[in-house]
Amino acid sequence: MFLKELFERFLKEKTFLTGVSPKTIRSYRQAFNAYQRVLSGSGNASRDDVPTKDILKDFVIGMREAGLSAGGCNVYIRSMNSFLTWLQAEGYVTESLRLRQLPQEKKIIPVFTKKHIQALIKFRPSGKYEWRLHTLIMMLVDTGARIDEVLTCQVSNVDLDQLIVKVRGKGNKERLLPISVEMRKILWVYLTRHRFKVPSDYLFPTRDGNGLESFSIRIRDRTNTRRPWMIYTP
Repeated sequence: MFLKELFERFLKEKTFLTGVSPKTIRSYRQAFNAYQRVLSGSGNASRDDVPTKDILKDFVIGMREAGLSAGGCNVYIRSMNSFLTWLQAEGYVTESLRLRQLPQEKKIIPVFTKKHIQALIKFRPSGKYEWRLHTLIMMLVDTGARIDEVLTCQVSNVDLDQLIVKVRGKGNKERLLPISVEMRKILWVYLTRHRFKVPSDYLFPTRDGNGLESFSIRIRDRTNTRRPWMIYTP
């Protein structure tokens, strides 16, 4: 069985037996595609060869030679390590293969200042698209939730009386997020006046009733400089 066929089997098991998220599956596929591209250009091994320690070293060296940062390499390394663990567990390789993550500079992540938060609070959305995006951004700031948790949140899981929102996070685990009184006001106005009236339980649906994707939010965020989070986001 070729390595690509083994990889597709790995993805199916992760999807249907383990229940990993579509986002994680995309990360696995991106890492494997990068692995095959690097090997195709190295000339030292075939992209269909079962990984060995030397081949894996060539993979990391090839990424670095291509100009990928240590942090970028580590994203692919983490995904490939999951595949390597599966290969050994299924008996396709006999030795323990694991890529060591590259050392990288640790930086303090910039956060919103008081000025940024004030700009977000004072902003007055215009139209349903801006109301949807503004409410979403405020919910992220108010709760500290992950973007995917908010995008998949259901209206039926929003309890404005108890100031609680239930979301489904990593590992398909549910958790309860407290919201502030101010966030409740924003959600109430959004839900009663500005949410798309479509047959959908998504809190932030598209106009067709589907769930938003995170990349759509990033693209839309760059198309309108009137939005304060476009100007102030670190």
